[in-house]
Amino acid sequence: LIIVEKRLKASSQNDGGNAKDEENPYKCDRCGKVMSNFKNYKFHMKSHTVEKTFKCETCGKMFRESWDLNKHLVIHSAEKPFKCDVCGNGFNRRYNLDLHARVHTGEKPYKCSTCGKSFSACVNMKKHMRIHTGEKPYTCNECGKEFADSSAFKNHSRVTHTGEKPYKCTVCDKAFSHKTDLKGHMRMHTGENLIQNHLNQINKYFLLL
Repeated sequence: LIIVEKRLKASSQNDGGNAKDEENPYKCDRCGKVMSNFKNYKFHMKSHTVEKTFKCETCGKMFRESWDLNKHLVIHSAEKPFKCDVCGNGFNRRYNLDLHARVHTGEKPYKCSTCGKSFSACVNMKKHMRIHTGEKPYTCNECGKEFADSSAFKNHSRVTHTGEKPYKCTVCDKAFSHKTDLKGHMRMHTGENLIQNHLNQINKYFLLL
């Protein structure tokens, strides 16, 4: 790794710090991923060489850097200090509030260079691009099935292999594999379904008049 770093440093000095696309000097020899500069290359190599030693005591997720763990811990915090001025929704990170604001403004600054479709978040555009490239970076260790989306990969693992049900009802402690199933179940406690059914019956009555 040290030899590779020295070679890449020399390369970055020769080309002003920018990677040459035709040569791919910042290509990972382990997974094939290509980085745009030496700094990103070094950061990426940690994913192969540095162990995850920082553990979240709430969910058990592991991290390589302490700042990654601290950023993750906000997810478990009930505090949501960043409030939307339009609808009042609260968020635990400023970044999430900024993304949410685009729901109201309609801003979609990230555009697919292949089909022209626009997105409000960069991560959504990257997921979309896999439709065009056919990339499926998530592979199930149990059966070898590949997925383009991390959510689909996690759902597959829970339903097919692990049986994990991380979404728990706070009222009756029933657990679910999918978040959408929990939301549907919660309507039973809130009476939302009963209210909606009642409104539907009223609408049908007036339509028959």
